[in-house]
Amino acid sequence: MFNPNDDPAMEEELEKEAEKKIQKQSQAVNPAPEPEQEQANEAELAELEKANFEEHEKWLKNLKEVVNAMKRKKDALSEVVQAMKVKKNGQPETENVRLLVLVLGGGMQGSYGAGQMCALQEMGYASAHINDQDTFLGISAGAGTCAFGLAGRKQTLLGTSYFYTICTTKEYLSFMRLHNVMDISVVARAFRTQPTKLDTEAIKNNPAQFYVQAFNEVNQIPEFINAKNPALDMIDAVTASMSVPVVYNKNVTINGTKYSDGAFDDPLPLSRAIEKFKPSHVLVLPNIPFNKIPLGEPSKFQKKLVEAIPHHGSLGFFRKVLMNRQALRKSLDEVAEKHNVKIGVAWPPDGDLGMFTQDGEKIRHAIKNSAKELFKLFEEPETNLKLFEENYPGEAAWQKKFRA
Repeated sequence: MFNPNDDPAMEEELEKEAEKKIQKQSQAVNPAPEPEQEQANEAELAELEKANFEEHEKWLKNLKEVVNAMKRKKDALSEVVQAMKVKKNGQPETENVRLLVLVLGGGMQGSYGAGQMCALQEMGYASAHINDQDTFLGISAGAGTCAFGLAGRKQTLLGTSYFYTICTTKEYLSFMRLHNVMDISVVARAFRTQPTKLDTEAIKNNPAQFYVQAFNEVNQIPEFINAKNPALDMIDAVTASMSVPVVYNKNVTINGTKYSDGAFDDPLPLSRAIEKFKPSHVLVLPNIPFNKIPLGEPSKFQKKLVEAIPHHGSLGFFRKVLMNRQALRKSLDEVAEKHNVKIGVAWPPDGDLGMFTQDGEKIRHAIKNSAKELFKLFEEPETNLKLFEENYPGEAAWQKKFRA
């Protein structure tokens, strides 16, 4: 039987025809508004745009406080290094910044966070300017991003390339496998084999703490797992956090206990993370653009959509943010005030990515733009991120089959 999905040209033509029909039906049901109504609509739109800008500024203020603290920490550590070089005694008095970097899930939208992690690595915030007081916590797709991010610059770029190579294959993602749409085992094998192997030793040598969140199937609670614990397999811990029940439906066993997707039940575990790691500042990489979160109260359709989304798993976070951005910011403000910490959310620019996006070029573009925006946020010189194949062309031959 012919399947239009096998013919991109035919698929595009069918989409165009469908759009025409929808537009025609819409025009029949919704005729052009009268001039007075059109002016009212324009005024309402202007008010919404103004409210959107004001809300974004409030988010940006919170984020700036975290960014400034991170920059002060970088400067302070540079001073310590310089003092050691000239054999001076003591250490400059500085703010005791204990950083928590929380990277959330989102399937292929994890590309946003991967691009931001590349920027953090380039600026030294995942390597040179961190210590054992700092923690990287990855959830679902964010677990892999944190792992590669803590393994060094080359590894960070390698891990980022997974999104537009390995994760765009039918072996990894296929809707023909109803109970295994995303085959996480494909990524897990890549973690363990050359030339795409994750350097676990480099992660262990990084001074920062590295945790992932996975759902304990025995106790039925989300759990923070120390991925550096020598008593467990680090790759199993990362893979467990990525094993989404809805689209993978397989558990990962760690020391006799079964685990699944880290976002299950609690996709945004800020309070628990702050209580455990005692940070002074939290940087959240949410893997969702700011403009994707509705402004104001949700419509009836949005409420129905929210009700349809599971409370658990990677989609649980999107269920929360769909309600509206003001409610989300207020809840974060309450957490920050309760624990006396600064929380900043680094919203990525909209790259039009979805949970199942398979367009490699679109993913590359989103990664580069996400990195570029974070460089700008940290007031670093404008930098265009070079991806793995651009930095290490002699070691990227394995990517050719994914670009064919």
